[in-house]
Amino acid sequence: MSDLDPSLAAEGGPIVDAIIRSTEPFALKPGERFVVQSTNGTIQQIDTHDLLERPARKTGEVSLTDADSFVAYVNQHAEGVGTLIVADVRAPKLTAVLNWHGAGDDAGWGDHRVGLEFRHTPEWDHWFSMNGRLVSQTEFAEHLETGAAELVSPPAADMLQLAKTFQATKSVEFKEATVLESGARQFVYQETVASKAGQTGDLEVPSEFSIGVAPFEGTEPYRVTCRLRYKIESGGLRIGYQIHRPHLVIEDAVNDVVTRVESDTGMLVLRGGTPRR
Repeated sequence: MSDLDPSLAAEGGPIVDAIIRSTEPFALKPGERFVVQSTNGTIQQIDTHDLLERPARKTGEVSLTDADSFVAYVNQHAEGVGTLIVADVRAPKLTAVLNWHGAGDDAGWGDHRVGLEFRHTPEWDHWFSMNGRLVSQTEFAEHLETGAAELVSPPAADMLQLAKTFQATKSVEFKEATVLESGARQFVYQETVASKAGQTGDLEVPSEFSIGVAPFEGTEPYRVTCRLRYKIESGGLRIGYQIHRPHLVIEDAVNDVVTRVESDTGMLVLRGGTPRR
């Protein structure tokens, strides 16, 4: 076929058809590439790797969600000095390229990879969902009750009692807020009965509270500080909190995972973006 005049092949016709039909079939050797010239003169490449009983080398991309699985996969498939592990703390993500470049001229294909995707825990999502928001007393109380298992300081029992107090005073009119020597906030309120002023009381809440929560699946809980925020408007109290520097909690969690990966694989983890081929 390679000796066929391209101009003749382009014209087609019974002569060309007869030549093509007379070509004897031949077996392709699995795992090799063949270059052939088609009847219109173009060059085509035939890859027979799909005919092998198994691939000639390992390739593929795997996405995992916990450090144990990541370490197990790396240890099982790492190709010695040709394995590269990179941590992107900001993303956050860990990527191991198992057939990367080795020392000297030992180059790798870089197409066998495993990534560790950091997934937030439901507990982290719960507390972060209200970060920076001001909500009604009832919604804030329900939020505390749902996350009671993560409350550290003040104790959960005290915070749950506070939640009940919020629910009990949802219909009162708040007048002012003062800061006590302890740093706590004291809200003064007045009950109204039949549009008349009634009993006056006060509500004391901490200026901040702490929770213990794991930011990612497979990580340990971290102590996180939440600082109280509030606003009195039209006699009503809107309240919430601001998580103190949550990005540092994220960075600590990722760095702890990196330390663990280095220890369990015996490999250095570099800092940077995802490696490109």
